[in-house]
Amino acid sequence: MLSAFQSFINSQKLFKKEDRILLAVSGGLDSVVMAHLFQKAGYKFAIAHCNFCMRGKESDAEELFVRNLAKKMNVDFFSTRFETITYAGKNKKSIQEAARDLRYTWFEDLRIKHGFACVATAHHLDDSIETFFINLLRSSGMDGLKGITAKQGFVRRPLLFATREAIRSYAVKEKIRHREDSSNAGDDYLRNKIRHKLLPVLEELNSGYRQQIAQSMQHIKEAGNVLNGFMDGEKKRLFHAEGNNFYLLRNELRAVSPLGFYLHYLLGSFGFHTPVLKQLEELLTKKHSSGKKIISADYELNLERDRCLISPRKKNREMRSFSVSIRKKVYSAPFPFTLNLLSGRMPGILPGHASIACLDHDKLLFPLVLRPWKKGDRFQPLGMKGRKLLSDYFTDQKVSVAKKEEAWVLESEGEIVWLVGYRIDERYKVGQKTRQILQITLG
Repeated sequence: MLSAFQSFINSQKLFKKEDRILLAVSGGLDSVVMAHLFQKAGYKFAIAHCNFCMRGKESDAEELFVRNLAKKMNVDFFSTRFETITYAGKNKKSIQEAARDLRYTWFEDLRIKHGFACVATAHHLDDSIETFFINLLRSSGMDGLKGITAKQGFVRRPLLFATREAIRSYAVKEKIRHREDSSNAGDDYLRNKIRHKLLPVLEELNSGYRQQIAQSMQHIKEAGNVLNGFMDGEKKRLFHAEGNNFYLLRNELRAVSPLGFYLHYLLGSFGFHTPVLKQLEELLTKKHSSGKKIISADYELNLERDRCLISPRKKNREMRSFSVSIRKKVYSAPFPFTLNLLSGRMPGILPGHASIACLDHDKLLFPLVLRPWKKGDRFQPLGMKGRKLLSDYFTDQKVSVAKKEEAWVLESEGEIVWLVGYRIDERYKVGQKTRQILQITLG
């Protein structure tokens, strides 16, 4: 076991002999054996333990056990306690997800603060096989079928070469004491069901299934590396940048095959997953699907006539308003603009640029109000006789969904005088009787 342990670390280039490693030790069989192997191999390490406060006295006893283990090994010990259930509820996560977030965030903080090269966890081959089946049942893509990797960010997994049984046999031979987590005995979680029900059947059918599945996962990993190289090139070809946004041309997407796979690869990193990607695939095959929107946790994708525009979500776009006074000439929020009051009639032709608004000052009641537009807003676009919904105006002008969401209006007494950057209201235009002109210039 010790020889295989050192060989695996060297072959995978997990860390160097002179590095100082932080070990994540729960007190269970796997992590305690890992700590013993680190000590026997002569590595420099410290031990970190998380108490998730979910099993009462049992959790506290595990913390004490690991503390004593670190003392016996004469290494530094770090421990923390988490209100896991409370965190899971507040963040709408499962208990397993919450525990993972909490411990890895804490591990990384410790690593940076104390200068550890990396964090080692005790995941082994059986864990990786269980993860393979979990991801298979969740319709994971190729990356999910690689199982657990030996290196991931700041995390290293030096026991991935060993089976659970090999670790247990080593612990018996070396008389290594450990704690048993009672939650591992139940079938409340999918991983435990796979461990206790599926894997024994595989063992019965083929006692060598672990190494065969491990070999298959390695093939998938290698094929994935080749495919990722190709798809990275496709990503560069198909994605176009526009400021903080990205877009994909619809005619280029229609030319790729299989479209579903491309969408999964191109948009997965934006948080778009299978259900919405299937919806998008259907929409892309339809001629009249512009104006549709799909969202993820952090991004939104707007279907326009000739492209798919991906933008960061404006999560806190509650109605904000800004007061605009004639006494102040220069404004910086929510975007820069200036005010100028011009006496007399504007000589010559009025500025026709969309970034400049010329309004009849005497028809305005100050302070004006600048706010984001909202559904139901109406105004009378310059040159028109009747009033029009802003949403209809945007449609007529072929304004993209992303641009619509960024639009603001300027109001006087609750009436829109300017759809900022687009058009002023007919009722507030400069006319023959205008005595003073309020000129507003963006930028």
